[in-house]
Amino acid sequence: MLATLWVTTQCNMKCRYCYEGHDKTNRMMSIETADKSIQYIMKHFNELNEDTLIINFHGGEPLLQFDLIKYITEEFKQIFSSSSKRLMFGLTTNGILLDEKIEEYLCKNFYYSLSASLDGNKLINDTNRMLKNGRGTYDLIIDKFVSLLKIRQDVRIRMTFNTDTVHNLYESVKHLVKIGFNTIIPVADYFDDRWDKHHIDILHKEAEKIFEMFKREKEKNSNLSISIVDVEIYKKGNCGGGITTLNIDPDGDIYPCTYVVEDEEYRIGNIDTGINKVKLQKIHSIFNTKNEICNDCSYYNYCSATRCKLINKVLTNNFNIPSPVMCAMENIMYKFSKYNLKVS
Repeated sequence: MLATLWVTTQCNMKCRYCYEGHDKTNRMMSIETADKSIQYIMKHFNELNEDTLIINFHGGEPLLQFDLIKYITEEFKQIFSSSSKRLMFGLTTNGILLDEKIEEYLCKNFYYSLSASLDGNKLINDTNRMLKNGRGTYDLIIDKFVSLLKIRQDVRIRMTFNTDTVHNLYESVKHLVKIGFNTIIPVADYFDDRWDKHHIDILHKEAEKIFEMFKREKEKNSNLSISIVDVEIYKKGNCGGGITTLNIDPDGDIYPCTYVVEDEEYRIGNIDTGINKVKLQKIHSIFNTKNEICNDCSYYNYCSATRCKLINKVLTNNFNIPSPVMCAMENIMYKFSKYNLKVS
């Protein structure tokens, strides 16, 4: 089970492509809501009778609430101290607030995922990732991320690209490989409405160059992983939103999916009242509908767009129509997974 706790919606940056928008609500989870969230998550987890609980911290920038994150982490560790079940923690940070104390704590406790956001070299990163005053962030965070890497070789770099930076995707990945990062996760900005055939063609060409580099670098570093060309593909079942995955916002409201948090239409309950099973069932009935536009695609059973109907709705205003760039990304990953004979 994966429970994502939105400890804040506040952020200390103003990235151009932020899908949460620039007019954030600036809400902070209280310790009272945190305590109730812990209780609700444990109740839900025990009812599911699963073997592993993953607690993922989200924002805004979650490290604005580091003290609360530490409190919640220690509370869960105490609960699981005598349990045979597995407990894991995850977090993605923009790095601005990282210091020696925070780095040490995260590296010691966060083994589901410890992710840092960085889009490439200084020029590319600072195109979109900046402070509220417009200052680029590369120089503020690169040494901190390298410091993390020295402690944890598995620190993940999450890099976002859009139509402004896709033509530099290969160079951006190459830069991160040269620094020494082993796990690089390029992610398209699905909310960029300028994606068209021209930009998608560029994306395919950049992916080809990344794949050729990956094959060369993999011979020198067996730990290297670049997700766009090195992801294990598997058949996907129906979404477990609201069942095996929960999103709890700073006020304790519950949502099935990260992309719909703060959208009242998809609020399925609250930590005080529990989940509205009728509303959840209605949402899940949408998950069972077919993407007729995708029927002839050989990748249908492996694709996120045929499974994640809520993101389709957010991006195209139709539950059963994927966005073109999401389709392109999925097909790129499928192509290189087939090449590596990883499809199962």
